[in-house]
Amino acid sequence: MLSPASCGHVESHRPAQKEAENCIIQDDEEDWQKESAKMANIYQNSYITIAATGSAGPSEGLFSKHPKTSISGVFRDGTEYQVHARPVISHMDEAQFPLLKRGWVYQERLLAPRVLHFGRQELWWECLEMVQCECSGIMIGERYATGQEKFLTKLTHQAALSHSELPFVSRRWHAIVEEFSQLGLTKSRDKLPALSGIAQQISHMREGIYCAGLWTDTIVTDLLWYRLDPSTAEHTSKWRCPTFSWAGHDGPVRYFDAPHVPDLPSLCIMNDTIKTLIMNYLEVTEATSRLVSNNAFGEILSAHLLLKGRLAPIRVVDARSLSDSSTSTQALSRRIFRRRRRGQAKSNFEFQFDQGDEGAPLKYSFFADFDLHSADAEFTREKYVLLRTAQDQYGNEYALVLKCIELPQGICERVGLFTPKFSSWRSADHADLYNLSFAKAGEPRELKLV
Repeated sequence: MLSPASCGHVESHRPAQKEAENCIIQDDEEDWQKESAKMANIYQNSYITIAATGSAGPSEGLFSKHPKTSISGVFRDGTEYQVHARPVISHMDEAQFPLLKRGWVYQERLLAPRVLHFGRQELWWECLEMVQCECSGIMIGERYATGQEKFLTKLTHQAALSHSELPFVSRRWHAIVEEFSQLGLTKSRDKLPALSGIAQQISHMREGIYCAGLWTDTIVTDLLWYRLDPSTAEHTSKWRCPTFSWAGHDGPVRYFDAPHVPDLPSLCIMNDTIKTLIMNYLEVTEATSRLVSNNAFGEILSAHLLLKGRLAPIRVVDARSLSDSSTSTQALSRRIFRRRRRGQAKSNFEFQFDQGDEGAPLKYSFFADFDLHSADAEFTREKYVLLRTAQDQYGNEYALVLKCIELPQGICERVGLFTPKFSSWRSADHADLYNLSFAKAGEPRELKLV
């Protein structure tokens, strides 16, 4: 329980140190690039961070007013009594913690060794070893997906950092991307800078080079992000990141190997069910990014991947325009509906192989990176290819859906991810056509993904 006595204990053990300051000259781009790169060190080397977690803006401050309730009465023997009460504190209500929805706060919270949160109803404390609130209502031993996972972000991160094996480090990074992608940023260009401190921290645990939110030592696995709902990703004409990066658009993303619902208190960091790729169909020969500043984890000017892989020509269609009389479409719609109820998938787009039977072409749903129709009403006229990417230990195939920008030069953009895990692929005909399509592709082709 938090009390003046415990705060005094913290104060008595505080080492003598100078107060850290981080001042940025307003509207000075060069100063912003320089100073924003220091934020990771400032929070990581702080002693304690005070967070106005219950405040929706700078005008609200740290403190909130609490209604006082008292109940008075008289016992049978004539003795008067008075009971003081307070409303039940809701730890599940996201509206009580508006600060936690901000993207910049995410890394500040994870990097700081200790954070004292001023909520709207109580204080709560989190450090590298524990999390506690005034009412003791945060239940660490409960199931993760009970609405209290926001309190466990820091503990989960710290537990993950204790495992240096690359599969666990990679899995942790994917979980970070998932959590961060759900948060808001005032300026969309801050997508990479707002995560640069954590990226720098993770870089000490791996040998790969950071490239636009991905890592070269797990580049194929890092490419396998997807969006549950393409309508949540706003397509912008202003370039921010390459299309192969999850940071290229706003909106939540997911990875198949990220721990969505781990059990506590182990936090499922050591989990034998981590999906690993047993077969890579891609050969990545180059991953390059051009930086805005000398911050290797910050904003970028350009980036690309050079790779070799097998391509199959496809036609992308809008599933919303398909006839309801199609049996395969009805089956797919029912499956998508069931997946959506479980929070797993939503797909409005499908593709067909050019080698399919023109009378009854087989259709495959895929995860679009954004709403293709809103970005280009005539998107079905574009040329697309399917790039066979990888297979995991459960036999699930993964392939990138690419739009051809300059096909003779091999320049493509990513527009989605395909896996039969959530598609209408249920028959041998589908599997045979899938394999045959790539068998006809011949030798692997060189591509430039931008």
